[in-house]
Amino acid sequence: MRSRSGSAASRRNGLPVAFPLPGTIAPLVHEVWMREWEDDFAPTFSTRFERPKKDTVLLRDDGDVVRVMLVPDQTPGVITRRPPGVRLHAGERLRWQITYRHKALFGPSQWWYRLDTLNLAVGSVGDVDAFLAPPTSFVDERHQLVRYDRV
Repeated sequence: MRSRSGSAASRRNGLPVAFPLPGTIAPLVHEVWMREWEDDFAPTFSTRFERPKKDTVLLRDDGDVVRVMLVPDQTPGVITRRPPGVRLHAGERLRWQITYRHKALFGPSQWWYRLDTLNLAVGSVGDVDAFLAPPTSFVDERHQLVRYDRV
């Protein structure tokens, strides 16, 4: 991608990891996409008043605690070491970041990279700016994504 080095990479790395919410009524899923190849990282928003889909986030209620596990979007069968789920009490917030490197399965193509950030709160957030503050818990699955060419 164009933002692999220099000032373009600095711009990409300076993008926000959280945005104000469109409301505070739970459950609320507020998705934001910023794609280099579409609109030069201009944010696109989607809002749904429901729990997150199970193919993206696993939530398990354990009494007064919710166990949260991010479901990775990777090729089936790929085994990687992953951090354990996070236990959150009411009022606590989680930020979970994970990076991916993808390439078309067939034919020559360029690699493309993706950073996903999950910001999740248990219970009412009380303020549309809740995720702009540092989270209660942070899980970092960002990896050095290097491309090696065979010679």
